Amino acid sequence: MRRSLDVPSGLGEALGTIVGDFAAFPSDRTAAWLGVGAGLALAGTASDDTFAGRTGPGWRGFRAGADMGGAPAHMALALGTFAVGKLSGSREVSALGFQFIRANVMAQALTHTMKVTTRRIRPDGTGLSFPSGHTSTSFAAATVVQQRYGWKAGVPAYLLASYVAASRVHDRRHFVSDVMFGAGLGIAIGLTVTRPDSRVRPFVPAPVVTRGGAAAVWSMSW
Repeated sequence: MRRSLDVPSGLGEALGTIVGDFAAFPSDRTAAWLGVGAGLALAGTASDDTFAGRTGPGWRGFRAGADMGGAPAHMALALGTFAVGKLSGSREVSALGFQFIRANVMAQALTHTMKVTTRRIRPDGTGLSFPSGHTSTSFAAATVVQQRYGWKAGVPAYLLASYVAASRVHDRRHFVSDVMFGAGLGIAIGLTVTRPDSRVRPFVPAPVVTRGGAAAVWSMSW
């Protein structure tokens, strides 16, 4: 399996690649997985109230899910992996870390946009629920692992992501439909950042002189 070894040489290249990820997100593959997620979420709505009424903080085995799937943990994993790769001189590890960073950025941006749009209240009566950010971010990271290293690494990664998703339902932080769509969204994001043509693209500022002053124009090569 061919794995991308692209690593940005600076902030401009990093930003250019991230902008390219959002531009490339609409595709047949992402539409398919978003459709799967939406279908499962629709089917899951029938059991939303049932699970919301029967679950709640109880079994300690699920307590780690909230921390494992949170944005701080995922960003720490991503930045830590990228830093280890840079310090050790391993382009493989650096490239993995950069894909984790891109997946995390996209998952957080898209998930929070949907949360603000749908404004669904959590089962415990707080915050914004749909879709589950813990789930989308965890499945995005798991998809990066699967795409880079195959199913031997992907299966454990998806099991961990599923544990995070289950913990969110168990703790009454999300409905079943929230995590179902979050999983589909996360897979679509992971496939986007690991697409074959997702090479590092420069995002370069250029000074422009205007009447009475100056401005900076950012351009990206394709």
